[in-house]
Amino acid sequence: MLGIRFDVSNTGRFARPYYVMLNKPFPEEELLRVHRHTVPPCIPLAALAARYLPVPKPDGRGNGKDKVKQDLSRFVRALRRQIVAYQNRTAAIKSLRKEFKLDENREKGRKGKERERVIIDISAADAEAKQVRIEWVDGRVGRCVVSDSGQVEKCVVIGEEGRDWEVERRITGVEKGDPSMTGIGERLREGIY
Repeated sequence: MLGIRFDVSNTGRFARPYYVMLNKPFPEEELLRVHRHTVPPCIPLAALAARYLPVPKPDGRGNGKDKVKQDLSRFVRALRRQIVAYQNRTAAIKSLRKEFKLDENREKGRKGKERERVIIDISAADAEAKQVRIEWVDGRVGRCVVSDSGQVEKCVVIGEEGRDWEVERRITGVEKGDPSMTGIGERLREGIY
């Protein structure tokens, strides 16, 4: 049995660690197979294991086994890359929610002047958090596609009057040359306030 632990930090704090347990299914060989894991289901663990930790298949007659070569270090690097990308996307969504104060309870009778809420929701639109959904108070809804590296690749914002091309350009960062997901809040705020 071999255990691998993945620790990922974001904004100075470590997230919950992920574990992958490997075992040797064939006593006469040194090959490894994923036994158990705590990796989120949206990460393609089975595909990575099939690519980097292949197990022998019976030959055409059904009695022999082909020799296979496994690469544990490449498996670990590829899996870590996927886990870090996932954690970064979810952390960026949490950061945007915090930036627009979407998780705070608004108390009646609070003193002080605060900005009017323009965005009512920012959330992951899929399990992998590769798509981000943004909803405005006026009914517009936007969806952004985010790459593994955290760059906004595509964006569509639709309202009652059709597509909002200006907001789409702001979100994708075309004008600024900064398509990072972490900069969405600042780029949106420039157009709102």
